[in-house]
Amino acid sequence: MTGDCNEKNRGCDLLVVSPHRDDAAFSVGLTIRRWLACGWPVKIINCYTISEYAPHRSELNRAAVSDLRRAEDLAFAQHLGDGIEFVDLNLLDAPLRLCCPVDEVCNRALAPDRVRVEIELLGDHLRRIVNRGVLLIPLSVGNHVDHIIARQTCIRLADLCSLAFYEDLPYSALAGPEGVAEARLATETLLGRSLQSIVIASGDASVKKMEVVKLYPSQVTESEVEQIKGYTAYTGGERIWLDETSSHSFQTALGSRAGNDADKRIGN
Repeated sequence: MTGDCNEKNRGCDLLVVSPHRDDAAFSVGLTIRRWLACGWPVKIINCYTISEYAPHRSELNRAAVSDLRRAEDLAFAQHLGDGIEFVDLNLLDAPLRLCCPVDEVCNRALAPDRVRVEIELLGDHLRRIVNRGVLLIPLSVGNHVDHIIARQTCIRLADLCSLAFYEDLPYSALAGPEGVAEARLATETLLGRSLQSIVIASGDASVKKMEVVKLYPSQVTESEVEQIKGYTAYTGGERIWLDETSSHSFQTALGSRAGNDADKRIGN
């Protein structure tokens, strides 16, 4: 292993909060690969795993969709090799939980009482799992309600672990730099502190990303694959937003001391 990440008992375990089964792979598949290569454990916490969303397999019922998406996750784990542990919370996704169409899950307003209930429910699950390490969570680019609930819940766990934020894909590709900046500012407001970015960089980042994305054929069209590919080429890898504590954990775990660039880069 590359270093000692046990400062303040936070550890170098990486816990990725994935609102849906594909979010971790699409958004931080390269980061997970790099973390594993450095010998540190990775746990992916899939939150809203009960779903009917499989737009390219519309003939399937809820149970079959959930099974298919689980199989896609397992293919992702096999692709990266040993070291990934999945924890499935078996919660209903937004269309089922909120009884809303799929095209209304982004920018959907919830009453404050409902937000509180949602946060308490997810928080009860996460507090049984999270007690150290780096918690890598969505920046909530695109304002998908499940991603927003995950972000707000996880920010309340900052006393248990370091917090880091990933740019949600494919939403970041659609929202562009302005949408990413808006989500970052909203996150900083919730945190009460500023964030700085690093890029988990690779010369063949787009190729590696496509290998991962194509493991989820029930979820993406060819145009969405190309959008993710283009965004990965634009960033040069995967951009992660960190505060001072999580920056230390990331750089220690991945064996790098980056400079003072606007986007610090950790290459492979």
